[in-house]
Amino acid sequence: MIHHLYVGHFIMTDGVMKLEQRKDDGAIRPIVARPLDQTVVRRLLGEKGVNESTIPEDWWLGIDDEGFIVCQRDSPNRDAIDFIRCLAATTKCDVFYDGILALSPEELTTP
Repeated sequence: MIHHLYVGHFIMTDGVMKLEQRKDDGAIRPIVARPLDQTVVRRLLGEKGVNESTIPEDWWLGIDDEGFIVCQRDSPNRDAIDFIRCLAATTKCDVFYDGILALSPEELTTP
């Protein structure tokens, strides 16, 4: 089973990331309170030697147009988790494990 980290500034209900169904395609998506600061995202990606269009496949990380990031929780690439950890610490954004369990940057580890 694949588990995901959702990284961004989300609207929450009872401490859990609030979801809504999109009208155009019916997909269930988190509700973003405000998008991640793309300047910070680009800077931190650059520190790892990549940009938005050259993120390695083994990072299993995607940047959503609505201003949040989804990453496989057990990414085999340490740089992916380090990037998420730095992003969360820098922006004070939310990190949710499968959209339910809130994590601190210190709790993000690689397998």
